[in-house]
Amino acid sequence: MTSRAVTSGAPPGAPDRGPLVRFEGVTCGYGGKPVLKGVDLAIAQGALVG
Repeated sequence: MTSRAVTSGAPPGAPDRGPLVRFEGVTCGYGGKPVLKGVDLAIAQGALVG
């Protein structure tokens, strides 16, 4: 198993502009069948996801 880090962000002192990534009401699945419905997710700038 490998692991990768992705970094992104505004310069230090930049104003907060809210979440870096936001999903609202997402439905996903496979084989034409939904597995997750109505998922909301917001990831803040600088958050560690893993």
